[in-house]
Order: sequence, then C-alpha cells, then structure tokens
Amino acid sequence: MLFSAAAGLAPPPSAATAASVGRVACDGRELLVLGTAHTPCASAAEARALVASAKPDVLMLEIDQERLDALLQRGSSLYGVPLGAEFAAAFEEGEGVGAIPVLGDAKVTRATLTLALRLRCSPPPFPRQARDTLDALRLGAGAWFADPKRFRRAIRIALPFSAADDVEVKTVDIPAAIREDPDKVTPLLISLLISAALVGLSTLAPDVPEFEFWGDALDIFIEASSLLVAARVFDVLLISRDERLSESALAALEIAAGTRSGLLLRRTFSFPTRLEGIDAMRAAAPAPSAATPLFTMKTPLRAGVTRRLNLFEPRWLAMMDSVAAENGGDLVGARFGCLHVANRCYWGAPPFGDGEDEVRRADVTVHRAAWWARVTKVVEGSRPVSGSRRLSVWITGEESFAVGDDLAPYAGVLHARPLPSDGETAAAEDEAADAADATGPARVVAVVGLAHANGVIKRCAQRALEG
Repeated sequence: MLFSAAAGLAPPPSAATAASVGRVACDGRELLVLGTAHTPCASAAEARALVASAKPDVLMLEIDQERLDALLQRGSSLYGVPLGAEFAAAFEEGEGVGAIPVLGDAKVTRATLTLALRLRCSPPPFPRQARDTLDALRLGAGAWFADPKRFRRAIRIALPFSAADDVEVKTVDIPAAIREDPDKVTPLLISLLISAALVGLSTLAPDVPEFEFWGDALDIFIEASSLLVAARVFDVLLISRDERLSESALAALEIAAGTRSGLLLRRTFSFPTRLEGIDAMRAAAPAPSAATPLFTMKTPLRAGVTRRLNLFEPRWLAMMDSVAAENGGDLVGARFGCLHVANRCYWGAPPFGDGEDEVRRADVTVHRAAWWARVTKVVEGSRPVSGSRRLSVWITGEESFAVGDDLAPYAGVLHARPLPSDGETAAAEDEAADAADATGPARVVAVVGLAHANGVIKRCAQRALEG
C-alpha cells in the first residue's frame, strides 16, 4: 500500500477507507475502486455506502447492457440466489446522487467465458461467480507454460508497486476484506472444489489395472487439458478483463472531466418502446423549432465516410419518417445530424415486458462535435422472427457542426440547433483547466470483482489516470 500527499487532493470520503476499497488520485482526478464478491455478502451494502458518501460524477460497473437489463428485471439466478446485488445497489444509489452510469464490461467476454467454462468441465448452468475467481495454482501454472511473458506480467501486477510522486494510491487489502466479511470467500471455495474434482477425476483411471494404458492416457489428457484450459481462463478472466476494466475506468474519468468542463453534454430522458407511444408524443407537441434530429453513434461520422444503419427501434423509424416527410416524402437525399456518443446507458421495461405502456430510460453523454449525414440508399425490410419493420439506411458524412446547450430530447431522439463547429467547443476548452479545481476532483467509483480490483488500480496508477 502506497500513499503520497503530493497530489494535494481532499481526503476521500469515510467509506473509501474500507479494506475492500482502493483509490488512485492525481491532478484533479480520483478513482475509487470497490472490490466485491458476486455472491450474498456485504458487497451490496458496501457499494451503496461508497456511492452515497463519495457522490461520484461517474459510476462504473463491471457489467454490460444485457446484464444490467437482466439484473434490474430479474435480480437473481436460476437458483434463486441474488447474484450481482452489489451492482443493483450501486446503480440505484448512483441514480440518487446523479452519477453517470458507465457499463465497463465487454459483451465479447460472454462467448469466451462460456467456452472456457465448458472446457473446465463445470456443470452448466453454474453460478457466474465460478467464472470470476482465481484458482492461483492451476491458473498460474497453466499461464506459465502457455505464455511465460503474460504470466510474468500478471505476477508484477500482484506484487507491490510504486507510482509517480504526484499519484496517490491505496490498494485493496484483499485478506482484510475477507476477514471483515468471510462470505466473500465463497467464490474461491467454489473454484477450489472444481479444481479438486478435476484432480480427483485424473486419479481414478490408473487405479483400475485392466485399463492401465487407457487410464494413463486419460490422466495425461486431463492434466494437459486442464493446463491449457487454465491458461485460457487465466487470460480471459484476469489479464484481459483487467485490461478491459482499466480502459473503462480511464474512459469514465474522461467522461467525468468532460462533463465538468462542458466539453461533453449529458442528457437523461425517457421514451416509449412502442410506435404508438412515439406517435402520441409527436402528436402532443411539435418538434423543436430550427432544431435538427441527431442520430447517436459510438464511432464519429467523418466527412466522406459511408455507413450503413440497421434500424428497428420505433423512435429511430419515426425519426427517419419525419426526415423523409421534410424531404418531400423521400428519405434518399435527406439530411440529419450525427452525434459522437461518449457514453450511453439504457434501462427499463424492455426486453422482458410486453405491456402497452413500456418506457425505456436513457442516460446519454455526447461530444459537442457533430456531422451532417446525407442518405444515399434505403432498403425496407422486416425482422426475421417478429416480422416488425426494419430499415437499412446508407449515409455519407458531410460537413461538421457543433451542438450547444439547447440539446434536448424529443420523442426519444436528441435535437439541437446546428452551430459553427468552432464556437462553444473552443470556449469550453478554455474553461476545462479550471473546472476540477473549482468543484473538487472529477470522481469515479468503480465496482468490480475482488480479483480485478488491484489490477485496475495498478494500471490506472501507472498511467497517472491519463489526465
């Protein structure tokens, strides 16, 4: 554990001093990392207390959009055990303090985790926490033989480390966290039982004389498979996910700093998920005067670049119909704006409910820079299963513009009056340097698994939070 007073930041809130909480702070940025166990334990209460006391600008969770939907809708596994309760508690408390929710996990891990779990011979379905636990001996040995460089990298992460003089660091005290809450050791015990079962299976066959040859062969196969699979699980669950979560934490800090400085704009709103609801909203009030509808994209649209949009959400279909109506009834040749999204999170009824009044809530943070998009091709179609309408739209980027503080939602779509691209953006950049000093550090709370907490802390400390 390393502390430095050189950063000169205010002391962290009292909840941040718990053994399960780590901290990195530097140059007006602060990251608080809560290490949790995804099983029934004190992690939910710890998450709620930390978010309530820290009041972060951004709350980063080790889940993706699908898991958030499932968590908020179902709240438990097939076994009726409340798994991931700490994420639900943190999310709910984050809403109360106005924190921007950032979903820090990657959807691509689903396939790799499923494959790794199958190869490890775990009986499916198995609680999620079994996939989030380090079996140090097996996984470490497997990683050593499969990839010595990556293994040495992991060892360096686990060892004590130092940071630059202007970086404050407090690591998660994992043994103390388990002593304070012994229920946190449950995932480790589950992992150890799986490993013991594999070892036991490998010793059964040689005890039968008439199958000595095949028993030895089976033993070798199991041990070799266990080794290789362990290396894969080690890579997927620990090293790769630490890297992913660290990048998400750094991105969350950028969002926190950007919203404070005015470089990023945050908007929260609700919208119906059915076309009838969208039509009712449009009938109740006209679209904002002189404002253009803005399609939100994770990757910015540049001039001359062509993209294909596959649209089936009623709000986007209604937007395209409106754009076509303003273009004489033809969508081809029409223009609308495209915004670069820094973060977006949705929650609410879909995709599980089927009521008529379903409402989806949105928390969207966008860059001020936008681009005009011109429609070059349109193909009408339908979705394979539901038969509902689907629209394929090809667009080409044109000149850029900026959006101002008049950015507002209408019928589930953001609208704004186009501004010169160098106006308010340049003014916001001039104020960014003083924003953190005026209002305290840009603060992020990250809720991640206990096995990932110090890996995230070390990476962010070594990169000085990339401020």
